[in-house]
This record gives sequence, structure tokens and C-alpha cells, in this order.
Amino acid sequence: MKKKLPVGSIVKLNNNKRFMIIGYSPNKPNDKEIFDYICCLPKIGIIRKASEIKLNIDYFYIKEEDIKQVLYIGYSDKIFDLYEYSLYICETNLKIVKDQEEEINEENIKKIVEQSFEDIKRVGEGNG
Repeated sequence: MKKKLPVGSIVKLNNNKRFMIIGYSPNKPNDKEIFDYICCLPKIGIIRKASEIKLNIDYFYIKEEDIKQVLYIGYSDKIFDLYEYSLYICETNLKIVKDQEEEINEENIKKIVEQSFEDIKRVGEGNG
């Protein structure tokens, strides 16, 4: 399972820019490409009013392969571990659907999420 970096982690990219991770799996507005992380400038964060926040000025989308070095790892606890495991289960179930060459549509996504929640619940109850 590929580990996610916790929110608050600071990374240096291949272009030597530094960012702080503030969220996961974003996609740009009107774009279907999914990135691994949404980031902002470290130490500063986002300091504008919500209506004034701008892409590539206040926040940035990056992929795992853009990261050259992890400079600081953010806070992690059992809730983060469960979240990370939840992502892993969803990604695994999505891969199974893709491997079976089923169409990825809203109905299948709902089934994947429901199955993932059941898998996570079973593990949480010690039955996984």
C-alpha cells in the first residue's frame, strides 16, 4: 500500500518549489484529471478571502511523482491511518472493476464506495 503524506507535510518538488499538503485527490475545476494532493505555500497557507483565492497563486495541485523530497511529515494518528486505509480499499475495488472491464459510471462508483465501506467496517470489527 502506497503511503499518503499527512496534511501539514511539507514537500520539495522536482522544480525545487516547496509546498504544504492541505488535502487529497483533488481535480481542477472542469477537468477530470485527478491529482494526489492539493497544496499551498508553507508557513503562509491561504490568507485571502474565499472569493479571492486563485489556483497557482494560493493553492496548487501536485502528483506523487512531482515530489523530490519530503521536508516535514505532518501529524498522523489512528484516524489518518483509517482514512489512508479507506483510500487504499477504494482504489483496490476500483482497480478490480477496471480489470473486469466494467464501465466506470456513477452507479458502479456508488457500488465501489459501498463495498469499500463494508470492507473497512469488517476490518474495523476484526473480521478482515
